Amino acid sequence: MKKYRVLFASTSIVLLALLASGLLLATRTSAHASPAHGPQSFKPKGPAIFTAVTGPFKYSCPGASAGNLVISITEKVTNDADSGLTNYWALDTYTRTIKLWNTGPDSYCGIVAYSGTFKAQSGQQSPGSTSQTGGILTGDEGGTWTGQIQDTITGQLDITAPSTWPIRGKVNGGNAVDYGCIGFTTQTFDISCPGYVNWIAQYFAPGYTLNEPQWGFKYVGKDQPPAPDAGTSDGIWIDAATGVSGDILDVD
Repeated sequence: MKKYRVLFASTSIVLLALLASGLLLATRTSAHASPAHGPQSFKPKGPAIFTAVTGPFKYSCPGASAGNLVISITEKVTNDADSGLTNYWALDTYTRTIKLWNTGPDSYCGIVAYSGTFKAQSGQQSPGSTSQTGGILTGDEGGTWTGQIQDTITGQLDITAPSTWPIRGKVNGGNAVDYGCIGFTTQTFDISCPGYVNWIAQYFAPGYTLNEPQWGFKYVGKDQPPAPDAGTSDGIWIDAATGVSGDILDVD
C-alpha cells in the first residue's frame, strides 16, 4: 500500500478524511525513555527539587481550540512500573486521556491526564527515599494517583496503526495495554517492560523532538487488604516539575 505522511494539519478534518480512505500507513517505532521518577510511560529528566508542593496539577496548551485539536484519545494501561528517586517502587494501573493540538507547521502541544491506582512492591525503596529519609516498602502500601503532563512536540505526524491507535476514541478498542513490567531491583532503574508502547511514536515519524515543560503527579497511600491495618494512611507523595515532597511508606 502506498505510504502517506501528514506534514501539516490545521484541523482534524484532514486526518479524518485520510483515515477514512485507508491511506495512512507507516512503520511502527517505539523506545523506552530514560529512567527517572514517574510512571514508565513518562520519564522526566533532571534532579529532584525538594520543596513544598501540593497539586492538583492542571495544565493547558496556549492557542488550543476545537479547530486545531488533532488527537483526542483514551488509553487504559496495566502493570506499568513507577519509579521514585532511587528505584522503581510500584506497579500502576491507570487510564490516561491524550489531547494534542496543532500549534504551527510540524508543531504540537499536548496534555496527557492520568488517573489510576498503584501497588507498592515489597523490598523496594519508598518513592521519596534519600540517604536521610524514606525506607523499605512492605508491599502493603497502595492507593490512588492522578497527574498531568504538558508535552510540546516538533515533527511530522505519521499515523502508524489507526485501527489500534485512532485519532479519536479508545486505544486498542478500549482494552487495556499490559506493559507487563517485571524484574524490580532495589536502588536501580533496571526493569523489563515487554509490553511497553511509546504513544508518541504511534503518531509521529522518527526524528521528532519532545519537551515536557510542565508535569506533576500526586499519590495518596493507604495499607491495602489483607493487611490487618488496612485503610491506615501511608502518606502522600508529590512528584512534579516544580518540586518533590512527601513519601509513601508503611511505618506502623
